[in-house]
Amino acid sequence: MSNGSPRPLSVGLFGTFDVDNYGDCLFPVILGHVLREHLPELNVVRFSPRSGVSPFDGLPIHSLAELHDLGEGLHAFIVGGGDIIRFDPPHPYDTSEGDLPPYPALWILPALHGTLQGKPVLWNAPGVPHPFTEDQAEVVNAVLRLAAYITVRDDESRQRLPHGIPDVHVVPDAAFLLADIFPRTGLTSTYQAAAQRLSLQAPYAVVQVSGAGVPHLESAAGALRQMADRFGLSILLLPLDPVHGDADALAALAVRGRFAPVPQGLHPLESLALIAHGRLFVGTSLHGNITAFAYGVPSVAVNPMGLAKLADWGRLTTRRVVGSWDDLAPVLRDALTDAAPVSKEDTIRERLRSEVEEHRR
Repeated sequence: MSNGSPRPLSVGLFGTFDVDNYGDCLFPVILGHVLREHLPELNVVRFSPRSGVSPFDGLPIHSLAELHDLGEGLHAFIVGGGDIIRFDPPHPYDTSEGDLPPYPALWILPALHGTLQGKPVLWNAPGVPHPFTEDQAEVVNAVLRLAAYITVRDDESRQRLPHGIPDVHVVPDAAFLLADIFPRTGLTSTYQAAAQRLSLQAPYAVVQVSGAGVPHLESAAGALRQMADRFGLSILLLPLDPVHGDADALAALAVRGRFAPVPQGLHPLESLALIAHGRLFVGTSLHGNITAFAYGVPSVAVNPMGLAKLADWGRLTTRRVVGSWDDLAPVLRDALTDAAPVSKEDTIRERLRSEVEEHRR
């Protein structure tokens, strides 16, 4: 390349892509795919509190400490997604590292770098999981006023932002585009290889339990065993959020329900393919539920912590959300026998995909 040639376009993407979580692995893959439809040569540079390598595509994840050296080469700074607009101590990180706490650093540092370089700062539908104190709200307010474009993932996130910020948009999660990016037919070989390796018999239900579900595992095991026997389903216990303890919770569920052991070492694309080819998905993972919906697989979201993102998911899709594993048994039966008409769900899927696409343009 000659010295006079323009630098290829690069954007920085900021989130918790360094943790062992299915949804966090998906964010940069989906955004990169969508943006490259319009800008084929675009380079998406990933930043997280810690450096690493993406388990999805093997691309590097840069630590926030590297932003000082890499920031000048970026043409825009994109924050999100994920529930990262927060101040509480982060579970997976060492808070003694860095000058700022890990979560605030993910959106304060790109705002500062972008503003000082005269480059746009964009919010890519992150979530706001908790209300702010008065002092915290002042910090958020100052950061928001440096952003050129602001979207959040749900209405509750928008309501928790400081008042007086204009043009804050609520945009559905980009994972609603999964079936466009990874068509089911293209996942067949991945699914077949994973199913053979796991000795998984179809039809099957995919089940995922967060650490918060541990007190209710006995009732969950009973409801799932009853469902499996009645409908002739195998049960696949699929960890999607090990960073928050779902692998341990699923291992305990396997013992109580006499289910097959929890699989280890699955690639995120294998997890996606297994959900897409399942008969049912049941779990607390937002992106597990979104994956099921994207591929037309019936699902039941379990929301024992009352998370806004799961409540909003139910509102957007009209699918079932229960507040406790104790309430599971009758809802499982309904999900398998009284699925929404295909035409209705197709209409909802198309609307959500259109809303996401409009935002990405």
